[in-house]
Amino acid sequence: MKRRLASVIIGAACIAAAAPATAATVLSWDSTDIGQTQNADFIGLVDGAVTAGLTASIDYTLQSIVGNDWTFGYSVQNTSSAPITASRVSVFGFDVTPDILTSASTGVYDDFTANGNVPQIGFREACYSQVNCAGGGGAGALIGQTLGGTFTLTFAAAQDDLSLENLFVRYQSIDAPTLGIQGGSGTGIPGNGGGVIPEPGTWMMMIVGFGAVGTMVRSARRRKYAIA
Repeated sequence: MKRRLASVIIGAACIAAAAPATAATVLSWDSTDIGQTQNADFIGLVDGAVTAGLTASIDYTLQSIVGNDWTFGYSVQNTSSAPITASRVSVFGFDVTPDILTSASTGVYDDFTANGNVPQIGFREACYSQVNCAGGGGAGALIGQTLGGTFTLTFAAAQDDLSLENLFVRYQSIDAPTLGIQGGSGTGIPGNGGGVIPEPGTWMMMIVGFGAVGTMVRSARRRKYAIA
């Protein structure tokens, strides 16, 4: 009995360890990272479903740290492609760790920190748009367009490092005739739009796990037949 239980535990552990994680993208800088750029690619969702061709990319560059203020350059690119025939990236934003006091921005996207409710996303600590966090007004990066500027995050005290988490974009004016979408809207979350392919070591762990569970099942069947 103990051996069978051990097999089940080992098998479950191997399968669990082998399962690919889908952790959210977190971008981190420390105070020595002036000039460092990090990127997030986004996949688009309409009505909660991943929508082919609806994509975007944002570069975030730490430009300066002055007192409690961390200033970043941003570059928002709408990379949408077929079957998407039209879209615009109207809003982008994120949460910050540690929490910020205020945020300000320059360039194409204005700061709407105090109005951080985003449809299908919920509240975000910082969001940037030309209108508000829900978008609208015909603003944002069109397909193939890149728009940029800066945003400054202000903390209650000087910080040694920070992280941008729960990143998102908002898409509007989405047209995709072959998908039955016209004038639609959606959200974007970090990702590459594809499935996660396990590495060779992960495949081996999965094989061991399923093998251990299979052995336990076959043993149980043999006992059942013997009793019968």
